[in-house]
Amino acid sequence: MQEIVELRVDEDFASKLFADNEGEKLGSVRKILISTTDPRFPEIGRLQESLRRTINRPFFYGWDIRRSYNKKELVLASIFLLLINSLFEPAGEECGTQYDETSACPKCGSGAKQVTDLFLDLRRIPKKKDVAVTIAGEIVVSRRLVDLFLKYKIEGAEFLPVRQKNDPSSESKEWFQLSVKSMDAEITSPTIIRSTLFNDDKDQSRTDDPKKIVVGNYVQVLHPLDSERCPTGDLLGLNLISEVSLKRDSYNGEDIFSSKQFVGTRRGLIRPQRLIFISQKLWRVVEEERLKGERIKGVSFEVAHLV
Repeated sequence: MQEIVELRVDEDFASKLFADNEGEKLGSVRKILISTTDPRFPEIGRLQESLRRTINRPFFYGWDIRRSYNKKELVLASIFLLLINSLFEPAGEECGTQYDETSACPKCGSGAKQVTDLFLDLRRIPKKKDVAVTIAGEIVVSRRLVDLFLKYKIEGAEFLPVRQKNDPSSESKEWFQLSVKSMDAEITSPTIIRSTLFNDDKDQSRTDDPKKIVVGNYVQVLHPLDSERCPTGDLLGLNLISEVSLKRDSYNGEDIFSSKQFVGTRRGLIRPQRLIFISQKLWRVVEEERLKGERIKGVSFEVAHLV
């Protein structure tokens, strides 16, 4: 496995670690691609912490982790993490979808149950994708993908109606909400989930109770998550930093399934999400479609591990 991190480094400080011709200059920041095996990689974290502490400025801003695998690693993998690359708005709640907030964890806000069909602005779903997700984590899939699941007898998914915004009588013929039946896979070590790329979570303040901001009749609940794990164990943190490991005995053999725990944040329309995984069988179906020139659009995969 090759692991590459893309960074947006502040141009004022880039020379502390990188040559002038290294990376791509984008105005006040520089796009840097660096392997996590590069001996300079740990120094990035030290510079980030040092600059924040001394002058309250970061060494880098945004970051993204990319992993690639050779053919042997892919063929030998038992399961894969599903990554959905196509994001769109508005969220279901803005279109009439309702949730039962009383079913959510009172500490971190994870796990509110959707109690109506999914309502969306169907015009906003990316038309050239087979899988897409709203900013609230609601996943829609194309008719083509549903047909593939049926053709190859893929187990573990239900496909629910998607309706036009505020129109209960409508039902899309082209889009369906993906519902994963099994939600018991338990994330375990050595998986790393935290708020930051480097381990500086210890510098962040901790609070155990949600804070409320009231603006008129609108109440915004801010939960104590980011780097903090929910004391109930429902929420593991804000960002997935490493590959995922699952307890082997928590996997029931379904072709598509999700984690028991959540990752992310509860803030406004944004909700923490369970991680979704697929079997080697489903990955092979997707791979066969790609080789035929009919790639499933909107997703990518990372190897996950059963331990």
